[in-house]
Amino acid sequence: LPAVVTIVLTMGIQRMIRKRALVKKLPAVETLGSVTVICSDKTGTLTQNQMTVKEIFCDGALYAVEGSGYSPHGAIRGPDNSSPESKTLQHLVEAACLCNDATLCKENDQEGGSWKILGDPTEGALLTLAGKRGIWKEPLEACLARVAELPFDSDRKLMTTIHLREDGRYGVYTKGALDQILARCDGDSKERILAVNQKLASSGRRVLAFAHKMLHKKPETLDHRTIENGLTFLGMVGMVDPPREEVKEAVRLCRTAQIRPIMITGDHPATAGAIAQELGIIAAGDEVITGQTLKKMSSEELARKIENVSVFARVSPEDKIKIVQALQARNQIVAMTGDGVNDAPALKGSNIGVAMGITGTDVSKEAADMILLDDNFATIVSAVAEGRRIYDNIRKFIRYMLGTNTGEVLTMGVAILFGMPLPLLPLQILWINLVTDSLPALALGMEPAEKDVMRRPPRPPEESLFANGLWQRTIFAGVLMALGCLLMFDWAIQEHTLVLGKSQAEAETTARSMVFMTMAFFQLFNALVIRSERQSFFAMSPSSNWYLYGAVCIAGLLQVVVIYFPPFQEIFKTAAVTGVELLVSLGVASSIFWAVELEKGVLYLWSRKKKGPREMIMPVGVKSPAREDA
Repeated sequence: LPAVVTIVLTMGIQRMIRKRALVKKLPAVETLGSVTVICSDKTGTLTQNQMTVKEIFCDGALYAVEGSGYSPHGAIRGPDNSSPESKTLQHLVEAACLCNDATLCKENDQEGGSWKILGDPTEGALLTLAGKRGIWKEPLEACLARVAELPFDSDRKLMTTIHLREDGRYGVYTKGALDQILARCDGDSKERILAVNQKLASSGRRVLAFAHKMLHKKPETLDHRTIENGLTFLGMVGMVDPPREEVKEAVRLCRTAQIRPIMITGDHPATAGAIAQELGIIAAGDEVITGQTLKKMSSEELARKIENVSVFARVSPEDKIKIVQALQARNQIVAMTGDGVNDAPALKGSNIGVAMGITGTDVSKEAADMILLDDNFATIVSAVAEGRRIYDNIRKFIRYMLGTNTGEVLTMGVAILFGMPLPLLPLQILWINLVTDSLPALALGMEPAEKDVMRRPPRPPEESLFANGLWQRTIFAGVLMALGCLLMFDWAIQEHTLVLGKSQAEAETTARSMVFMTMAFFQLFNALVIRSERQSFFAMSPSSNWYLYGAVCIAGLLQVVVIYFPPFQEIFKTAAVTGVELLVSLGVASSIFWAVELEKGVLYLWSRKKKGPREMIMPVGVKSPAREDA
């Protein structure tokens, strides 16, 4: 049994890899099926991470930027649809080009070749904007050499570079979050800027602001408190990062599966809220909480409020662990995404840490339980569905194997208790356990997902593997097998001694062969009927699991060989049974098939009566839609 469980888990991990999810630890596969909350970063996971600047605001005017992607072709249009000649706009575009670590280049040197970005997509979008204005990074840096920089960090939410100008002065160029830029700029006319920012953010734009100042000498120390102060506001840009097309469906599946998606982002609350609403993450009555508000809240206060929060905006990686702990305090099973070094504590603290395979750091990958090879939120949902499928299949083959063992124990125990001859010999029991059981058990582990796998609530982690009647069904199967085998064993002995006049030894050998055949086919019929706990066998397509049908055919053929092939008869102490006796054995063995089908039908009628006409389980013989091969 442990070997089969390990094999099934390993096969599940291989399936997840094909779906772009790499699970590092086997126990994580089971935990995935219990996930109740998925906390996901926005950029690159929920969205495509392909930024395009669509608006520029400077000098009190809003400009539209044409074009899409990283191609530096497209006009910049003013409010009156004219080409702008603003010097401030020129300085803003220069700042976007200089305060930048990315590179914009062509895939190949051929005419019409596509453009690509080496570096951060946000910075790539800024270089694309500069290209549309006719400004290119390399020639500009040749005139304005970078001499120092203050890299971006999640606390300041700013990046600054210092450049030596031809006139000997030093230009300081800063980009970052608008609220952080405005807090460091001189001037009082900020109402118009904030109003435009709110408008852009509410339409789902990611807003990035720019400022600059001039210095007469190079700073002796790179202290951001002095360098990033006394700035002059240049303007801001609104960038669009389209949501991934498949994410909307993935979020819908989460809702159906009673899994709660939560967005965590460093973007403006209005931007985050607009994207969350478009994806269906935020529902009526849900709140958006900022990192600033989060820091003021105690852990207990956050735990009380977090049930109504679907978006966390302007948060830092350090805030994630507080979110995880608040959710876990509400008995939630949390999957948390992350890609940076500072995300490691949250990844380790969550029930399932999910690192990004493309943009993630080595530290985040080491801390995670699962790595998304495509950085896609939909892949997490697919992995959850796969985790549920694997757990279902483990239940199936445990039910199958324990049912067999229960039947064998009861058959032998009752026979010994009542002084009957042994219905099965040790070698015959060994054959059933090692050969007849093994192949179908492995094939049950490859069963595709139930069609309702993502229409059920998450399984409580403390729930027993034998919950929801599995114990009762297993014992019932064992009792039915034992009853069928014992009654047939007694009948066969009586038939061969009293009617056919054979010796007691001959009668016992034939009767034992019939029990051997019956017990083996009990297992094979049982394997077929428990492919689904809810759905009728007749409603399932054979093509969804050819492995099981192949395993049943091979095991059945081997069983016939053991009964009828003389060398095996000598080894297993069996005798060939007549055609009538074979049909009797198969008829008795099939009783478990019809009994389980009847149980499913009764459960279907009961569930309809309890929950209404909506289909819960398929009745006998009713054809269902194709099941998901999740």
